[in-house]
Amino acid sequence: MRRILLLAALVAARRRPPAIRTTTWKRPKRGGATANLLQVLARWFACQRQLRGGEGGALQIVGGSGLFGRRVYRYHTPESQHLAEHARREARLLADALHSDELTEADEWERALPQITTALLDHAPKISSAHQQLLTYALRDALLKRIARNPELGLRCCWLLQDALLDEKAQTSAFGDGLFRAAWAASQQSESCGETAAFVGALVRLSERLAKVERTKRRQPERLWPLLHALNDWLAPRALQGGVAVPLLPASSKASLRVLRLDVERCRVMPSRARAPTLLYCEALCDDDEASLNLDAEARRWANVVAPPSTPPFDVVESFGNTPSRSAFEAARRAELLRRVFPDGAWETFEERCKAQSPYGRTPGWRLASFLVKADDELRREGLAMQIVDNLRRTFDKHGVDAWLRPYGITCCGARAGLVETMSDCHSIDHIKQAMTGLDLEPDLATYFDIVYGPYDDRQPVGGTSRKEASLNFARSLAGASLLCYALDVKDRHNGNIMLDRAGRLVHIDFGYMLGRTPGGLNFEDAPFKLPDEYVRVLGGVGSDAWVAFSTALAGGLHALAADLHELQTTLALFFGDAPFGADAARKLGDRFADLDGDPRRTVAVATEMIRQSHNSERAKQYDWYQWRTNGIAMIAMAATTKGPPYSRARSANRVELGRERIKIVCYPHDGKGGPKVASAYIELA
Repeated sequence: MRRILLLAALVAARRRPPAIRTTTWKRPKRGGATANLLQVLARWFACQRQLRGGEGGALQIVGGSGLFGRRVYRYHTPESQHLAEHARREARLLADALHSDELTEADEWERALPQITTALLDHAPKISSAHQQLLTYALRDALLKRIARNPELGLRCCWLLQDALLDEKAQTSAFGDGLFRAAWAASQQSESCGETAAFVGALVRLSERLAKVERTKRRQPERLWPLLHALNDWLAPRALQGGVAVPLLPASSKASLRVLRLDVERCRVMPSRARAPTLLYCEALCDDDEASLNLDAEARRWANVVAPPSTPPFDVVESFGNTPSRSAFEAARRAELLRRVFPDGAWETFEERCKAQSPYGRTPGWRLASFLVKADDELRREGLAMQIVDNLRRTFDKHGVDAWLRPYGITCCGARAGLVETMSDCHSIDHIKQAMTGLDLEPDLATYFDIVYGPYDDRQPVGGTSRKEASLNFARSLAGASLLCYALDVKDRHNGNIMLDRAGRLVHIDFGYMLGRTPGGLNFEDAPFKLPDEYVRVLGGVGSDAWVAFSTALAGGLHALAADLHELQTTLALFFGDAPFGADAARKLGDRFADLDGDPRRTVAVATEMIRQSHNSERAKQYDWYQWRTNGIAMIAMAATTKGPPYSRARSANRVELGRERIKIVCYPHDGKGGPKVASAYIELA
């Protein structure tokens, strides 16, 4: 009898449909490690799609941990009662987890706020099952609970909802409006949030108003200054009470930035065809002495590089004829070049001058802050790029990759509007090349480095403001920017969108064209990233220490990103929600890293091929030429190709002409623990 019952059970088990291949969410234990909010959102999204039914899709939200491990969160159409029950049980577990206070830390809610608002609007409970409503209301209530603790988070949530509701369907607008009112009411419990909303709203309307003025007239001071003086009149009584908070610093940060007064005479409208981005300088208070505004954390160490020189104005002909020596001539030319690139000198010096002239200068915590106000622009997508930059930085730190990326603050402030932090110690490469052209210098980055930091020498010690340290800074930032451009498929990389700071590091801005979008729909830039010959010359040539640092960081970064690719894919998929564009972007991202399997030699081979395709790309040079002809943006330096590349002390024995390079892999994989296994590998152009 037992055998018959056992046989019947086996037959029934074979007929039972297979379970969904997902990992069931378990509530975190009390006192244990908190769960990652991004993983919870991935489970939440997959469960919503399982419950919806009838919409089987191809998107796979990848999660899990471990080196090149994959755990796929799928959603499929429930074909039986068993699958539906599985989804309902998981919905109840997820709802309980969202209601608990042990889910995650507060700063993760701020980082994932764009994904949360998209998820709530995509899964409005108007026409859904009871369990779908359970999930939606659980996420909404958890968000409102966080907003009650941090009203500024609620204000940012309202701005994101305003922007997202422009593209939503009519059936979701009612739920979105209700969520907006609830978040707004929670944020207005703080009086400072109301003043912040009024001040930021006035700035956005100012930018919108100027955009309607004729392009040749909107940059005239009489168009902008009266409006700013009116704002200063509104700010005056509030400055006596501590100023008006501006959301440039992270909401999770304990520091706050409060505007006292706008520096009207220094504010201006930036050049643009269809919009009027407005650059504002303001006096503010910051209650964190260590907070760096508009500066990188290490920028103050390089202040002497751009210190205002005491030499008289420089003229090429007169100075060459009147200077007593060649060294004096070079010093005068360097001083004049720095004066033209950094007309206000170091930001610290400029800040001290403004502080001495300000009526609030003696107030403790006084700061000078600068930011852009943009209207009629996609700031949410720009914010996604900064999310990815922050994700990449944490991945590099986790795996010990010596690549450098600099995020800057972007705050969406309503429908197609927002604030963008400016980087006061950075200037575009186009600006630097224009300054060099005015001094009859070859507009080449290597020449700029030679003049400002001195000639490159591998034997030079690292430290201070030496050329070798500046080239190493350039190498690390070039590796980080290259990995970012490759991962997000960033286009429109002309010299107006690539900046250089005073420490010699590259910073990329303007991510309007990424994830497959190209200017005009034409794919000029088909290389993985931008690597012209002048970048190689800045590194000191092939085989130099800076070149080794670049190639090592590039290979190590590829290894690290492939290991943690699931976080990047999940961030993209959840940002776009149910839109098919997000699924396509996540899939293409996985395809770009499909050739990596954890083998260090394979990783170096992939990095080698990327460098080969990117080095001196003809399509990239064509796009730079196009931008020069249409917008006047300076091109890369067109070095002569008959004499070979001007590399200094290259370790490769064979030097060949440009355009005929080959790639040589030099890889010494080690078995040590910690850090990527490709840490001692580098690549040579042989």
